[in-house]
Amino acid sequence: MDLAAQDTRAYHLILLDTSGSMATKGLYPRVHDALLGFLSSLPRNDTIAVLPFAGTPGAYCERSLAEDVYSIVRDCVPPDAKGDWTDLGGAFAAALDHLSTVDVSLSSLIVVTDDEHDPGPDDSDYPPPAKGVPAWDVLAARARSLPGVVVPYALQLAGGQSAKTMSTVFGNVVAHDATSQAEIVTQLTAIRTDIRMTVARDAYRRPPPGATAAWEGVPDGVDCASGAAEAQLTFAQGNPLVPVAVTDLAVTADGFPATVTGIPARVELSDGVPANIRVHVTWHTTDTASGTLRLVARVSSPYADGLRQLDVPVATAPAGETDTAVSCRTGATSGASGGWVPPTLTTALLASVLTAAVVFVRRRRGFTLRASWAGVEFGPVRPSLVGDRFGAGSWVRLRSADGQELPGHGTLQPIRTDDRTSARAYKITYSPDSSPARADETVLPANGSIMVNGVVFTHQDETTSRRSPDKAEASTATASANDARSA
Repeated sequence: MDLAAQDTRAYHLILLDTSGSMATKGLYPRVHDALLGFLSSLPRNDTIAVLPFAGTPGAYCERSLAEDVYSIVRDCVPPDAKGDWTDLGGAFAAALDHLSTVDVSLSSLIVVTDDEHDPGPDDSDYPPPAKGVPAWDVLAARARSLPGVVVPYALQLAGGQSAKTMSTVFGNVVAHDATSQAEIVTQLTAIRTDIRMTVARDAYRRPPPGATAAWEGVPDGVDCASGAAEAQLTFAQGNPLVPVAVTDLAVTADGFPATVTGIPARVELSDGVPANIRVHVTWHTTDTASGTLRLVARVSSPYADGLRQLDVPVATAPAGETDTAVSCRTGATSGASGGWVPPTLTTALLASVLTAAVVFVRRRRGFTLRASWAGVEFGPVRPSLVGDRFGAGSWVRLRSADGQELPGHGTLQPIRTDDRTSARAYKITYSPDSSPARADETVLPANGSIMVNGVVFTHQDETTSRRSPDKAEASTATASANDARSA
């Protein structure tokens, strides 16, 4: 893969000497013809500008290389050279005026001349450069303050010495010497190759290629009795130009008795699109505990070999938030903290977010089932048996006031506990589109909350919250009997 041909943008400014010596030595026609091939070889999304100069700068001409290169050469390159002198200082000053307005991160500046700085006998703003000459110091300061990176090249024709003068202003200059037509073409090709590699190196190096990871919604301080929660792990490209694969993923829970499932074997990242992975955290303790979830993975890229030639390494492990705290507390209000929420969810619970809340309320005669989806209330309904299906198409249907049904299918199954008089947990299975492929399940604790497939399920035992202790005990016994019959 030619990494230098990737979709990166650059600006190229050619300072073209049009003094008479370029014509008398037969150099100008050769340069004129060679520029046509040079411009044709540059990427179509680049911008080219030509600034002719001799004793003074000529007319600046800028074009997109998406245009026809023949018309660019016709309009921007003067047909002949007949100037009197070669004032490089004036040309550099004019070039800096234009480079300071460029909106790309990298530009090239190419000086094509057969001479060194020779401003002529008249008074010039730029006498022969020497250390401490104010005019040249000002040019050098302006070059250092340019908003982007400028790579300077000097195409020295017939023994010209422009590189030395150019370095006074622009620092390290890449010099190329040529005289014949073939040499001019060869040296312009070398400049073209170096430009493309430099542009590619700049584009791929910032920001560094690789992958980043970030945790969201990891349970922290939730009720230990809830036993499980969901979190989100987001992967993104370090550099959107460099596709990567994240493999050999593993998550460990250090210091916290938990397992994490739902980790994929491979995550592909390209085109700047992040990957949001929903994972399940299940812990095996009812006592307060805390620890750290640690992500380890390997990162690779099909561009790695090409980037190595550009001296741009690809990070082999994810950067960012690979470790995150995880904890639960005995007696904490379940769902008070932790648990994954969709990235676009705000504290105001905007109605545009696809979020649903389903409430199961335990009563003497069973459960009432309610739902809230995108600000629309569904139900209530009263299932007669725990374990019956609910949702669109099921006999237990949750409808809104205008007849809309809660999408998907779900089931609610009781989980027995050793103490038959205590509140019980429930296994929830839910698919938002009713397909088995989207179905997911987890454990909903009594009087707790859990999220399954973007739906927040909440259980509330109203018999204990709305009745006196003696009546609550009787209600619990009745509910337990109903549960036993349904099981």
